[in-house]
Amino acid sequence: MKPEVSFRQIDKLLHTTRIALVLAGVVLVSTPLSADQPATQPTSTVADADTVVSELKPKPQPGWLDQVIISATRSETSLFNAPYSGDTVHPTRFDTNRQYKSLTDALKDVPGVMVQKTASGMGSPYLRGFTGFRTLLMFDGIRLNNSTMRDGPNQYWNTIDQGVVDRLEVVRGPSSVLFGSDAIGGTVNVIPRRKEFLDGGDFYGQLQYVYTSANNAHAGRAEFGASFEKQLGILVGGSLRTFDDIRAGGGTGLQHFTGYDEWSGDLRMEHLLSKDAKLIFGHYNFHQDDAWRTHKTIHGISWEGTSIGNERHRILDQRRTLTYMQYHHENLGAFIDAVRLSLSWQETAETQWRMRSDGRSDKQGVDVDTLGMSVQFETPSPIGKWTYGAEAYFDDVQSWKHSHNADGSFNSRDVQGPVGDDARYNLVGVYVQDEISLTDSFDVTLGTRYTHSRADAGRVKDPVTGNPISVRKHWD
Repeated sequence: MKPEVSFRQIDKLLHTTRIALVLAGVVLVSTPLSADQPATQPTSTVADADTVVSELKPKPQPGWLDQVIISATRSETSLFNAPYSGDTVHPTRFDTNRQYKSLTDALKDVPGVMVQKTASGMGSPYLRGFTGFRTLLMFDGIRLNNSTMRDGPNQYWNTIDQGVVDRLEVVRGPSSVLFGSDAIGGTVNVIPRRKEFLDGGDFYGQLQYVYTSANNAHAGRAEFGASFEKQLGILVGGSLRTFDDIRAGGGTGLQHFTGYDEWSGDLRMEHLLSKDAKLIFGHYNFHQDDAWRTHKTIHGISWEGTSIGNERHRILDQRRTLTYMQYHHENLGAFIDAVRLSLSWQETAETQWRMRSDGRSDKQGVDVDTLGMSVQFETPSPIGKWTYGAEAYFDDVQSWKHSHNADGSFNSRDVQGPVGDDARYNLVGVYVQDEISLTDSFDVTLGTRYTHSRADAGRVKDPVTGNPISVRKHWD
């Protein structure tokens, strides 16, 4: 027979445990009596307790810095004090021991983030249960989301080479006041690598190479940096990675058409205009070639009874180019304490080639050019720290689709591709936030945002007649 334990006995046991813990705490913070100390003298003080607690804390090691996150409040904030749940993914996550293939792979170890992978070379993170255009991806504070991003899992996050990343700032939960409604699930800001300013100038270079036997992958990066008299820092880098088909264990064998190639290049220059002002120029370029959505094809592998596709091919190419300039000035000493200006130009493109089971094929693609501008101010005041500004992004979208017969001859040109053709999309936002510190341990953050968006699509396929129509709408 198993002994029966009553709830009264359990409660008594818990009560005894609580008393023991309290007594242990009293002993821990008490000061032992010396031989010549009167027994009536108090044996503990508040200062003694603080001293003991401080001694129990881990001693900071050389090189340790407080984790700072910018994306949570648009200014440097301690991660512990940020009003959102967040994480920073540091370069140690991208070392050769981790073997990350993509940016999204580096997020899979972050608490509260789930990564979905449609195929090799693709990945989409879920933040607070949201993905697609309900999570915001930024590069050095510049939004990479555009008007063509789908609401479901997509491959666009994989257009950031992990070699260019200094750290990732992950904010879980809605940041819509500061960044717009597509930040309802969360925000990930890619902070790129930079060359530190050093006295007297400095030059360095490094080469990295990683080989992975499971998919016969070769990944290399070359990086060179220089600083000149603590005024100019330059960093130039490039990556080339090629992945072969995955050789899986468990009797699965070779997974055909899971390989792809990608390469990227990056340049960043920082010019220190004064002690508190600097000018930043950045350029980033990325290409991904022949990334298959294998599960849609006859080359897919069934898992636990899932059905495989019937297409012969479904191949995707991606390209991203970002060029930007920023001006940062702090400690102005006037009504405005800090200002940040940003001007950017982006080009993104994707092309998909699909061949059906009967040999018919089609190619479709989207090209998006985006002009971005933003200005941000910070003002301290007796009623809190004010952060306010405006941002505007203008998309020019071209979308196309061509169909071919089974013998390879041209069949037709569709009205549009995956999205409306000959289209423009404007997104303008104005925001203001006030951070009020009421006590040492209680803050209040107030904020509001106004957003205006407008879509003008010149060629859209009518879902009923199939004829081309135009669509013009706006939202506030």
